[in-house]
Amino acid sequence: GACLVLIDEVVAYGRKLRLNEVDGGTFENLLTFIQELTEAAQHTRTAVVVSIPESEDEIGGEPGRRVLAQVEKYFGRVEMVWTPVTVTESYEIVRRRLFKPCNDLQARDEVCAAYFNMYVANEHDFPHDSRQKNYREQLTACYPIHPKLFDYLYGKWSSLENFQRTRGVLRLERHCQRGD
Repeated sequence: GACLVLIDEVVAYGRKLRLNEVDGGTFENLLTFIQELTEAAQHTRTAVVVSIPESEDEIGGEPGRRVLAQVEKYFGRVEMVWTPVTVTESYEIVRRRLFKPCNDLQARDEVCAAYFNMYVANEHDFPHDSRQKNYREQLTACYPIHPKLFDYLYGKWSSLENFQRTRGVLRLERHCQRGD
């Protein structure tokens, strides 16, 4: 069979090892483990997936950058880069995490149709893309959240260093729903 190995927070752990903040072997042991794991995975039906921090805060300054460089060196020899989440995929992730499944699909479709028809009927008041056929599909995919909110958060806010795309959208939406 196939095997999936998921490694999260490897840079944070490596940084702690390098600074002797945890009892878990040495940083060199970690690098040896990564090297042996990636080499073994190449010869089997195994995928090794590692999360790499994007922002400076997640990296943890200069010690984190040094660890990241070493980790990327080992994974870089065998990597197949995957962009984790597109905006379209994020609709589904956020919707599933924050809302119960929509059991009344007819009501959802009626609401989305009403919005779409309003955009078409008032074409001078709304952007051109809101009248395109695929926009109605976006309304349905995002329901009950409006797709323009996602577009805004991903387009504008994702460029902020501390806003972690899908995690940031989830956090913001959760706070808005709860009234925090």
